[in-house]
Amino acid sequence: MALANAPGRVLAEPLYARQDSPSQLTAAMDGYAVCDATTAPDQLLWVTGESRAGLGFPGIVSAGEAVRIFTGAPMPAGADRCIVQEHAIREGGNVRFTAGYGPAWNVRAIASDFVAGTLLLDRGTRLSPQAMIAAAASDVASVTVAVRPRVAIVGTGDELASPGTAADRPGAIPESVSFGVTAMVAEAGGLVGDGSR
Repeated sequence: MALANAPGRVLAEPLYARQDSPSQLTAAMDGYAVCDATTAPDQLLWVTGESRAGLGFPGIVSAGEAVRIFTGAPMPAGADRCIVQEHAIREGGNVRFTAGYGPAWNVRAIASDFVAGTLLLDRGTRLSPQAMIAAAASDVASVTVAVRPRVAIVGTGDELASPGTAADRPGAIPESVSFGVTAMVAEAGGLVGDGSR
């Protein structure tokens, strides 16, 4: 079934990553992509463009240049460091950085989350919110899931009455156990009766 329709379902087959994640160097913060070896504090750099998530900068960052970059965006060719925007001072089409912008390079390495082919979710895994994130990050559009078991629950006993009607019958008690069992079945991924409960 389509991954979008699968929350709460149980995988019938293991799920492997289709690609590295991230699949390219990406910025871990908003800031400016630069070549570290040719950049120094208070040096004026020409801002040659922008790199946004899903829409990278097509050019190459050379000495004396910077590219405005946003979290999750691909690092441009020639750039190996993202200096966070809090250390940036824009001056028209240029930017310079305050001293002490820190040792962090703010770049996520290729495959730092996982490598293509990695087993992400094993057979029998219930697709919880965390598992859904992993499945989507693996770049799969559909998953193979187990058929949901359908369970019939029958409450018996002359003393039982449907909730809301017990007060009208002397000696009757609200039939409550089946509601708890119904919730347990739903929590385990099953369907009760025709699935309407």
